[in-house]
Amino acid sequence: MRQAPNSAARQRAAVYLATMPGYSTTLSSADYTQIAAVVSGISSEWVAAPEAIQYLSEGLAPQAAAALLKDIAQENGDRVSQGSALIALAKLQRRCHDAAALGSTYAQLQSYGDIASLRFGIKLLNPENKIAVGKMAPQLGLPELNTHERFDGATLRGKYYLIDFWATWCEPCIGERAVLSRAYRLYKGPEFAIVSVSLDRVPEDAVRYRSLRWPMPWTNLFLPEGLRSRTAIDFDLVWIGVPHLLFVSPEGVILASRDQLEGRMLERTLNFYLRPRKAPSGSGATVPLRTVENQGTPADNLTLGAGVCP
Repeated sequence: MRQAPNSAARQRAAVYLATMPGYSTTLSSADYTQIAAVVSGISSEWVAAPEAIQYLSEGLAPQAAAALLKDIAQENGDRVSQGSALIALAKLQRRCHDAAALGSTYAQLQSYGDIASLRFGIKLLNPENKIAVGKMAPQLGLPELNTHERFDGATLRGKYYLIDFWATWCEPCIGERAVLSRAYRLYKGPEFAIVSVSLDRVPEDAVRYRSLRWPMPWTNLFLPEGLRSRTAIDFDLVWIGVPHLLFVSPEGVILASRDQLEGRMLERTLNFYLRPRKAPSGSGATVPLRTVENQGTPADNLTLGAGVCP
């Protein structure tokens, strides 16, 4: 990036550098700050890789990310870049529990529905979705993967839990196995659970995968009839697909979904609600940190608008 021969080349290099987390490359906070310093909101180079806008918004501090995203949305001449910035801004506002700002940004996004590449991202933010953040999660009542006995979703009440819809044929799902396994090691205990739901053609496919690749030593269920099932309809899987992750409160309220729980964002979000610790007995129990209603302003989180950001 620094060796690029001119300003336009440096900006394009910076934009492509911002996409590296999508290729399992970790960037530092300093990298993100430098990228933001090189590429202004008005730059025409964002159009080369609009997905860089989302990655950059996740790597910057919330206030810096919000300022850049608003600059792109207001000053950039390319509508795809504008819409991409508004989607990233809405996700940031949702992550920071700023409902008023989120509502305003979502309203602005309605004028970008004619752009095919943005429609899915806009639809995911619809507050009327069945599994929108803030709504009650549908209850799970599915057969266990190995025993085929029916799992009682009511047993999850009283603890935080992560629902992971996945399949062995889904490459992005497979990419999440390492992140989920690390999260389980860090947070497992009476206050937290993971429930993976396989959409494989037959349960034996998932059983075989677990025996050969990732053990996934948490609750594993199977979804008979896959995307044709009632569960798929209740969880909007019919149009969202997999991977699909939801984080649910002890009261059954959806606290986070998808982009807040994928890759490096998973641990950040979980740490907002659950702080990992070693219990005196060595059981690995976790300590609830806060709820949305009682967030506080801890030093390890940053504020944006009315909320606190993981």
